[in-house]
Amino acid sequence: DGASWTAPLVVRDIPGENPYTDVKFLPSNDLSVVAWHRKRPVGEAYDIWLAKQVGSASWTTEQVTDDANDDKRVRIGVYSDDNVILTFPRHNPAGPTGNKEIAVATLSGTTWDIQLLTTNDKNDHRPAIAIDNSDKAHIAYAGWVGSGKGDPVDIHWNLFYTNDTSGSWSAPINLSTTLSLPAKADWPAIAVDDSGEVHIVCAAGVGATREVYHITNETGSWTATQISDATDPPCEWAVLAMEGDGTCLLYTSDAADE
Repeated sequence: DGASWTAPLVVRDIPGENPYTDVKFLPSNDLSVVAWHRKRPVGEAYDIWLAKQVGSASWTTEQVTDDANDDKRVRIGVYSDDNVILTFPRHNPAGPTGNKEIAVATLSGTTWDIQLLTTNDKNDHRPAIAIDNSDKAHIAYAGWVGSGKGDPVDIHWNLFYTNDTSGSWSAPINLSTTLSLPAKADWPAIAVDDSGEVHIVCAAGVGATREVYHITNETGSWTATQISDATDPPCEWAVLAMEGDGTCLLYTSDAADE
């Protein structure tokens, strides 16, 4: 609307804060939420932190996780009552190398409850979350399906999806298998339109064949459409926003982060 960007606001100014952040803004409630992970002063573990602002009030910050686990790359979902749900990969430094599980954190009174959505002792990571009009959460993530622990450059990542629309978290669906997506499907983004249909974008494939796909259940069953093609540079990740009429707004980055 011709408005100018505001000057950057420092929400936290503490050494050790990490730039892997997520931000949500609810215009109807004038609510801003920022979450990030922070390395501890001693040791290698990271914790999740959260900051909130309503209107022009002062920012409030709180520590969400505070234990021996290594919690990183948090993503935010905000319910209509302003309550927050967070999802992130949780790594137990004392456990097997590469062991990551998908966790969610919800506030119960003044205590954050942490629930593991995956417990397969593998290397699940990079979750994305969206809240629908019924205040139900939907999560897409990259799940490891190889025999070993793997690492982010290997091919054994599959795209998984779960939701809590029935009141509890559903068994994760392997969309890579369902839709025959190429190997290494990761970096998902997710949104839900006003009709309740789920839209997911992710990169899949290796090297020059790595492309962006749009996955949705809007026809009543899951379908996948390849968005980019061989004439485009290989795509590494995508960001998705959803307009009320179901229009998808998509930003992608190639291997050179362009």
